[in-house]
Amino acid sequence: MKLKLSVLLVVMMLACFVSRTNAQKAAPILDKISRSLPQMDPGWKHGGTEAHERDDGSTQASIKWSNGDIERSATVIVYPTVKRAQRAFGPSGKEDLQEEFRIDGVGDEAFLWPPKAPEGGAYNMRFRKAEVEVWISGSSEGDVKRYARAIAAAITPTNKRMQRSGDNRVRMFSSVISSPPVDANRSSAFVGIRPGMDSWSVPR
Repeated sequence: MKLKLSVLLVVMMLACFVSRTNAQKAAPILDKISRSLPQMDPGWKHGGTEAHERDDGSTQASIKWSNGDIERSATVIVYPTVKRAQRAFGPSGKEDLQEEFRIDGVGDEAFLWPPKAPEGGAYNMRFRKAEVEVWISGSSEGDVKRYARAIAAAITPTNKRMQRSGDNRVRMFSSVISSPPVDANRSSAFVGIRPGMDSWSVPR
C-alpha cells in the first residue's frame, strides 16, 4: 500500500514539474509574440494575453492587439517539442485535400484560406514556426501575411538550456519511483497538487 502511494505521489510531483517547465518555456515566447505587432507598427498596442495549459502538455493562448478602432487577435499554441508541433500540424483526413492552400514565406510551413463569402469574408492563416503554431485572420491577404510574418519573426528557437533543465528534473523524479517507500504522513502535503487546466480545441 505504501509503495503504491509513493508511486502515485511521485507521478503527481512529476506531472507538476513537467507542467511548470512547459509553462516557463511558453511564457517568454508568448511575450515576444505579444510585442511583435507594436514593434512592426507603434500604432498597435498589446491588449492582453489569456493562456492556459492543454491536456496534451502544450500551452494555448489568445493574444489581442488594438490600433484605434481596429482590433486583431491570434490563437497561439506552444508545443513541448518541435516534433510534437510538426505532428499536430500535419494534414489528416479531409485536410489532405487542402494542400492547394499551402504557401511559402511564412514560418516553417503555412496554409492560407481565402474568404468563403465573395464579400466581407476573412482570409485565414495557420502557420508553424519551430514548436509554435499560430492561427490569424484578416480582411486581406496582404494584411494577414504581413502580420503573420511579424509574429513569425518574433519566434526564436527554444532556449536549449531550459530544455536540459526540464529534462534533468524529469529524470531526477522518475528515478525516485525505484526508491524505498515514502512515509505517507510526511508526504500528505503533496496530495493537493492538481494537474493543468482544461483545454479547448482549435478547429482543424
